[in-house]
Amino acid sequence: MKEAQGLVTLVLLTLLQAHYNVAHNIPLPRRTVLARSSFAVCTAAFSPAPAVHAADKTLVGGGFDLRGPSLVSSLGSPDVIYPASLLGAWKVQRAVTSVEGDEGQALTAWKCLGGFSKDAFLGKKSEVYLTRFITAPAENQQSYAYEFDGNTITGVVCDRGFETRNRLLLSSRQNEPEVSWSVQDPTRLVYNDDTSGTVTIDVVQRSVELPSDQGFGYNELLRITTPINVMGGMGKVERAVRVRRRFRRSFDSNGNRVLEGLEITNTYRVLDGIAGIEMPTSTLRSAFRLTRT
Repeated sequence: MKEAQGLVTLVLLTLLQAHYNVAHNIPLPRRTVLARSSFAVCTAAFSPAPAVHAADKTLVGGGFDLRGPSLVSSLGSPDVIYPASLLGAWKVQRAVTSVEGDEGQALTAWKCLGGFSKDAFLGKKSEVYLTRFITAPAENQQSYAYEFDGNTITGVVCDRGFETRNRLLLSSRQNEPEVSWSVQDPTRLVYNDDTSGTVTIDVVQRSVELPSDQGFGYNELLRITTPINVMGGMGKVERAVRVRRRFRRSFDSNGNRVLEGLEITNTYRVLDGIAGIEMPTSTLRSAFRLTRT
């Protein structure tokens, strides 16, 4: 039974990727992606078609200005919009399927985003943690609306603070993680790390593919700021990380709703606040599955 469920998951994820590539005329890369877990799938780089987007005024000579004064204009949506049916708590099971390029940068970004162990990063074990979806801010619900079957529906958002805290709890930290995030200001998340101090994650660019029969997803460019010891004093390091996710709703063998997803994370070089987003330094692929708790 487990083998059959795993095969169904593999087929769903492969079809999901293939459908997106064909629909958006994206060629498959001429390289083999090594499968590293029961979640492994052959995934091609993708970028969700933005149903909600904004004109980008922060590009500088092929790079992206992470400190630009008009970053709000690069956010096509106040947050990622999820189907209303996802409201509530879910269990996430995710695994890394491949790492390409600079493995050190990929590992650093993965840890900054909540990754907890080298074994999980290497695909030797999966991560299991809780997440939840909550209602959008009451004062701005029209910005979270989408059309489905001829009806206008208000979507829900991921409680990023709740998810990050639960993912951080998987590690052997000495102290309870302190995570700060607000649904009213969803573009910034801050948490305290036992080893590296305060980590700040800002969304500086976003496009969203609204929920439909074909799935949904998003593409976010993040500025991750971490402290560093410089000549006896404390400084800051800025990193540019792009996270792209695509989801598809389905059912398990018992008829229960599940959510299958693919994630691609890229890192880029940053010089004086300008990220060279045309050429990633690393690419990390993950697959995940969400089930009701």
